[in-house]
Parts: sequence; C-alpha cells; structure tokens
Amino acid sequence: MSEPPNFSSLVESLGGIVWEADPETFQFLFVSAYAETILGYPVRQWIDEPDFWRCHTHPDDVEWCSKFCLDAVRNGRDHQFEYRMIAADGHVVWLRDIVTVERSANGVARMRGFMEDITDRKTAEEALRESEQQFQLAFEVASIGVAAHDHALNRTTFLDSLIRILGFEPGTVDATYPWLLTRIHPDDRAQAEQAYAALMAGEPVGDLHYRIVRPDGAIRWLLVRNRLFSNERGQPARTVGVAMDVTARKELEDQIRQMQKMEALGQLAGGVAHDFNNLLTVIEGYGQTLHDEWPDQEQGRRDLAEILRASGRAKVLTHRLLAFSRKQVVRPTQVDLSTTIRDLTRMLASVIGENIELDLQLGVVPPVIADAGQIEQVVLNLAVNARDAMPFGGRLTIRTDRAVMDTPAARARGLDPGEYAALVVSDTGSGMTADVQERIFEPFFTTKEVGKGTGLGLSTVYGIVKQSSGHIEVSSEPGKGTTFRVHLPRGAGKPWEAAPERPSPARGAETVLLVEDERMVRDLASRVLRGHGYRVLLASNATEALQVAREHAGEIDLLLTDVVMPGLPGPELAARLETVRPGLRVLYMSGYADDSVARLGAEEGISFLPKPFSGQALAARVREVLDQPRRR
Repeated sequence: MSEPPNFSSLVESLGGIVWEADPETFQFLFVSAYAETILGYPVRQWIDEPDFWRCHTHPDDVEWCSKFCLDAVRNGRDHQFEYRMIAADGHVVWLRDIVTVERSANGVARMRGFMEDITDRKTAEEALRESEQQFQLAFEVASIGVAAHDHALNRTTFLDSLIRILGFEPGTVDATYPWLLTRIHPDDRAQAEQAYAALMAGEPVGDLHYRIVRPDGAIRWLLVRNRLFSNERGQPARTVGVAMDVTARKELEDQIRQMQKMEALGQLAGGVAHDFNNLLTVIEGYGQTLHDEWPDQEQGRRDLAEILRASGRAKVLTHRLLAFSRKQVVRPTQVDLSTTIRDLTRMLASVIGENIELDLQLGVVPPVIADAGQIEQVVLNLAVNARDAMPFGGRLTIRTDRAVMDTPAARARGLDPGEYAALVVSDTGSGMTADVQERIFEPFFTTKEVGKGTGLGLSTVYGIVKQSSGHIEVSSEPGKGTTFRVHLPRGAGKPWEAAPERPSPARGAETVLLVEDERMVRDLASRVLRGHGYRVLLASNATEALQVAREHAGEIDLLLTDVVMPGLPGPELAARLETVRPGLRVLYMSGYADDSVARLGAEEGISFLPKPFSGQALAARVREVLDQPRRR
C-alpha cells in the first residue's frame, strides 16, 4: 500500500499564507511558514495565541471582517475579501483572503484559506485615486495640463488644458508623445527624454523643469511631474503626467537671484568705497596741507596740485561706487521730477547732441523725497546711455507721470503699494540682448570700447534709485531701442536739510574728543584741529572714548565721531556721553551711509561731515558746530 502524498513542500512554496481555522472561534489550526515572511509573527504564535486573527487585524477592519466571515460561515458560503492586518513591526499589510468553507453532515466542518499580500496594489490604487483628484483640480483651475499614456495600447491621451498650455487649440493637432517632444525646447529635450527613460526603468524621478516653445515663438517654463503605474506583474501599465505653467514663478526667481547678486556686489562695492574714502581723506588732507605750507615751492605745489586733482577724480569714482551700493551720504529734499527735468533741458540738449531729437512729455507727478543732485545724475546718465546707443541719430523720449501701484504690481517690484512718480526714458537706438540686460547695472560692466566708458553710469543710476526706495527696470530688443522705467515713492516725512558750510574756518581753543577707528584719518584730523588751536582728546573706538571722557577733568566742548565703527557706533556713543555730559555738541563724520546714518537723517539738529573731507572743510564744520548753542 502506497503512502499518502506529502503536500508540505508545495504549500511552503506558495507566495502566500495557507491556513486552516476553527469555523466557530476562528482559532488557527494550521498556518504555513510564509506567514512569518509577510507579517513577521512566528507560526507558533498564530496557533497558540487566543483569538490571534481578531487581535492583529486592523482596528478599523476587525468589526466588519468578523461580521462578514461569521455570516459566510453560517451560510456555508465560500468567500473572499480584502482587509488590513498589523505586522509584528507595526506596519500595515493589506491582505486578500480567499476562504473555502467545508461542510459536513452535521454542519460546517472546517475553514481553509489562502492569504496574499496586496499592499503594493493597494498603494498604487491609492496613488491613482490621489492622481485623479489632482486631475479634477487641474480641470477646475484650467492652468494645469494633464496627459496619460497607456503602455498596452501605446496611446497618449492629452487633456485640452495641456494642449492650450502648449499654445494650440484642441482638435487642431495630432497630440502624441513624439509630437510632445517636438514642443520641448531643444536645449531641454535630452533632459526630458532621460527622465522618462529613468521612470520606465523604475528609478525615482523628481519634479522636472523645462521649457516649451509655442507656435508664436514664445518660451514658457513648465513644472512636470510624472508617475508610473504598474500592473500586477510589475510591468508598466500607465504613465500619468501633470504639467503646470510656472513661467511667472521662474521670472520672479530670476529677479530674486538678480537682486541677490546686485546686493552682494553692492556690499562689496560699498566696503571697498568705505575704505577708499578713508584713504582719500588722508591723501586730500595731507596734500592740501602741504600745498598750503609750500608757498615758495612752485614745482612742489604743481606736483601736489596734480595729486589733489587725481584725488578728486578718485573721489568721483568712490561716490559712484557708494551710489551703486546705496551707501552714499545724501541730502534729501522735496523733488519734483518734471520740474527737475525741465530745468535740465538745456544741459540735456548739449549732452545728446544735435542729431538726436529730444521729446519731453512731462506730466503732473507727486513730489518725492530724494537728493536733487542724485536725481539729476539719474536723468543725465540715462540720457548719455541713450545717446551712445544712437550714434547716427534718433529720438530720446523722457516722460514723467503719476503711477498708482496695487499690491500685486508693487510686490513684483519689491515695493510697497501706493502712489509713485514714474520716469520713463526711451530711445530708438541699437537695443540690447537679454544677456546684456542681465548685467547692465553691474559696476564696471560695459559694452563700450576700452577708454570710452567706466561701466559705472547705469550702476550709479541703479544705486541712486534703490537708495531712494524706488525701482528701475529695463526692456529692450536688438534693433528696437531701449526703455528704462523708474518708480520713486511719493515723499513722506521731513527732508534732511544740511546747514550751509562756512566759507573759511576760524580758529578756536575748545576741547574736542575725536573718535575715529582709522588711524590715518584720526592723525590727520588731529593735526588739522590742533593746527587751528583746538585741544584734542583721541580715541580709536567708543570704549576708549568713554574712558577718556571719564578721566578728563575739564570741559569737553565737542564730540567729533565716525558713525560706523566696530563695536559701539557713533550715535550710541554720543547718547552715552550725553548722560554724563549733558548738552554735549556732536559732529558726525562718515563716507558710508548705512542704517545708522539713515537714522541720523531723520533727526533734527544733526551735524554731519561727509568723507572724504579737506582740512579746511573739517575746521570750518567744527567751528560752525561749536558756535551753535549747547543742546538742552
């Protein structure tokens, strides 16, 4: 007699759990070893633990599963269902349970079943549901395009929204995947094809950004997100792609990057100019002193005059760098753009020449608070730039107008919403490429021949406009001229009006506390003041100044301090000294307009000496401040 067949090897080879259980209690009587692979519990635990199945079924599924199974058992009905169990490590496993109910003469004899892990399928179905919800959202907003590719049929379905994003009307093109590739910018096509190939190979692919070219030649940026869905055999079944037009966002990102670059360049230029201003103060101060002290040295005086002339040219370059970095010390007053330009008419005509027609369209504009000299510099620099772009003649149009910006328009320019004075300068010249437009405001960038431009004209304009809390933008195309648009906010607050300087310095005998962190400037100022009869107390920083003030028993008539110093800045030093020496006169000096200088400009009665300064200017300003009544 032959032995009964042994099916244990067959059972253990199946990719699922073979089980047998009591139909009344659902207590497992047999479980195949694959149970441990799927859920992680030892086979012995399945059999020995009371009510194992209910205890490890997902809490949200246990009630309906129990009811469903009991009903099937009572009716002797084979059944199958899908539910979740909690694995030994806590993660959720989706199972498909196929159950056979065996009947006996007395009723149900036993339950046998086969559980298979369907977690991957459920995850894909959930992802598909999420994707369909995204599609629905895309339909609603109409600015998102959707395409789906069926791999079995090799057919791509395009929604009308995507066809419109690509610049076509639905029904006018045969939209296929190869056709879609032809719409992608040639420089981005390889990237898109590589990403698609990686997706088909099962590799993770993140969001893609690439350009498409519309029929009219316009270039748009798309954010593309693709997802691959596989069939039960793990083969590609369906690819769904969502495309969003993000051109506006990309343009904003480019603007932010440009602003960050210009800010970095401004900090560099401002720092260099600040240090250079100190050096120019020393060169000009000692040079002027030597020039005045050599009345009989004709050749020496001529040499020193050349040094001072070169120092003056360097001072102009430094001022331009400071203007670009928005660190130039300014004298804001109430300025009417139209009046300022009207007063410049004759100068503008001489600057641009006879072969260029000047067209002034000056409207009624709100007043702005700005440095009048700087505003004139903006207009003249833009006019010179236009002249150089029209060597064979043309038309220069300068227009002013009132502009009101709502929140979106202002935010796009980094401004606050409100009323603005607008200045528009247009020419009919050679125009610029996009690459040139990106760099025109950088210091020392120029397209002119060597020796025909410093590359600081437009960077100076940029800095002046930014320091005046405004915005400048340019639009241009090769052969179609250039237009600059400047917006300056309507003026608010009290302008900073500096008192006129005395024509010649007088001597004095008062005590001056001089605080300057740059030794050469400190030595020069000390020499000039002592040469005019003043007693000078020296300090290189605020800490030393406070100590000198404490130790000096006599009167201190004037605090002459740099504004920007390491540690405690000049205004805070002055505030501390005034608590122990009430009414102390203060004269600030700086060649670098940071926030400290800006705050000074908002206060009344502030005395200020810009760097670089001559010895004569220093002595005159000190005498002027000392002649003022003490502050109460």
